[in-house]
Amino acid sequence: GATTDVHSIAKGDPTGAGWIPRGLPEPYAKRTVEGDLGLRWNAASIVEAAGVAKIQGYLQGPAIDIAARAHALSANPETVPVSDGDYAFDTALAATAVDLAMERHAGQLETVYGTSGPVTLLYGKDLSSVRHLIGVGGVFARGRGAGTILAAALTKPDAPLSTRPKSPRLAIDKDYIFCAMGLLATHAPRVALRLMKRHLQPV
Repeated sequence: GATTDVHSIAKGDPTGAGWIPRGLPEPYAKRTVEGDLGLRWNAASIVEAAGVAKIQGYLQGPAIDIAARAHALSANPETVPVSDGDYAFDTALAATAVDLAMERHAGQLETVYGTSGPVTLLYGKDLSSVRHLIGVGGVFARGRGAGTILAAALTKPDAPLSTRPKSPRLAIDKDYIFCAMGLLATHAPRVALRLMKRHLQPV
C-alpha cells in the first residue's frame, strides 16, 4: 500500500544489435523501491506522477473523478475494495504504478551521432528478453485484474527507448509464498523451486 518495488534477476546485457552499454555496471539482482507509487498511502502521488489520462486509460468503465478518489485513499489507507468499481479503480491505479515503476527500473536507449554515424547507447539493464514476470503483493494476491496490472510492465509502442520485458510468462504469487521460498532456497533450492512452480498462478 505504500510503495511499488521492482526486482530484476538478470544480467541485463544488451541484446540489440550494436547496443553499447554505458554507465556503471548493473547488479545481477537489482531492486528499486518507488516510494511515491503506493496504492493507499501514496495513491495521490500516482496521479501526480502519471496524470489522470494515463490512469483513465487503464480504467475499465465510465470516467470518474480520479484525483478525488486517489486523495480519499491516501487519507484513508485502511480502505479495502468492496464494489466492482472499487476493484476496477485499484486495478487501474496498480497498473499505472507498475507502468511507471518498470519504466524507472528498466534500461533506456539513446541514439547519438559520431563520426561513423549513429550509435545506440544502453543506460541500465536490458530486460527485453526476461522470460518470467511475477506479481507479488496485496493487489495481486487479493485484488482483481492481475493480468492487466502485470501487462502494464511490458514494452510499449509509445516508449520504444525503454528496454522493458517484451513477452515473458506472467504469473502471480496468489498464496504469498515468495518470501518464504526465498528463505527456503538458501537451504533447499530444488524444493523451493518445486513449491514455487506448484503455487505460482499463470495469468
